[in-house]
Amino acid sequence: MRIRFSYLAVLAFMLSACNLPFAPPTPTPTLTPSATATETPVPPTDTPTPEPSVTATETAIPTDTLSPTPEFSPTPEFSPTPKPLTATATGNAFCRWGPDVDYIQSYVIPEGQMVAVEGRNFASTWIYVQSPDINWKCWVATSTFELSGDVEQVEFRIIGLPINDEVQAPNGVSAVRNGNQVTISWNAVQPALQLQYLIEARICRNGLFLEDAFATTNTSITIQDDTNCTNPSSAELRASNKLGYSPAVTVPWP
Repeated sequence: MRIRFSYLAVLAFMLSACNLPFAPPTPTPTLTPSATATETPVPPTDTPTPEPSVTATETAIPTDTLSPTPEFSPTPEFSPTPKPLTATATGNAFCRWGPDVDYIQSYVIPEGQMVAVEGRNFASTWIYVQSPDINWKCWVATSTFELSGDVEQVEFRIIGLPINDEVQAPNGVSAVRNGNQVTISWNAVQPALQLQYLIEARICRNGLFLEDAFATTNTSITIQDDTNCTNPSSAELRASNKLGYSPAVTVPWP
C-alpha cells in the first residue's frame, strides 16, 4: 500500500509540474571581443617650468708656475791663494831704481838674504823686491836670486823713478837720424858727484818694438832704431847724481 502511495505522489507531482508556466532560459550573453585599447597619453596638467639654461664658464684651474730648473753649475774647484813669491840672493846683489844695469844702484842685498817679490819687468829678467832691512823697494836681476815659485806668475810692473828737483835737467836736446842710427845730443849740466845721463827709449830693433835704457857720462849717444815697426819710437833724457834723478826731457825723435 505504501509503495503505491509513493508512486501516485510522484506522478501527481509530475503532472502538477507540467501545468507550471514555462520560463524560457536566460540566454548566455555572447562576448564580442573589443578592439585592443591604445593608450593615449594624457598630457600633464602642469607645464613644467624649464630650468634656466646655465652656460658653463670654464674656469681655468691654476697650475703651479714652474720655476725653471737652474742649470747645473759645477762646484768651482778649490784654488788655494798663492803664497807670496820670495827670492833668496845667491850672492851679493845690486838693487837698483830701475830694471837695468844702467839705473842707479840703491842698495846691496847680501848673499842668503830673502826678499819678497812684488813685480817683474816684461821679459822677467828683473824682479821688483822688498828687502826686510830697508824701507824702500828696488830692482834686482832675476839671475842673481833663487825664487820660491814661477816668476811668470808675478805681476808685470812699471815703476817710476824717484825724482829730485834739486837735480838739474839737461837742456839743448836734439836728435838726428842716419839710416837706422839715431844720435841724441844735449848740453852738460852742472857737475855733481856720480853725475851721469839716462835715456829711456822705446825703439824698433830687428822688427821688435822694445823698451830699453842707456846710461852715459857723455853729452851724446847713438841708438839703433829700425823703421819697420808700426809703433812710433820715442825717448826721454834725464840727468842723475847721488841725490836721484832729474825730471825727464822729451827727445824730439827724428
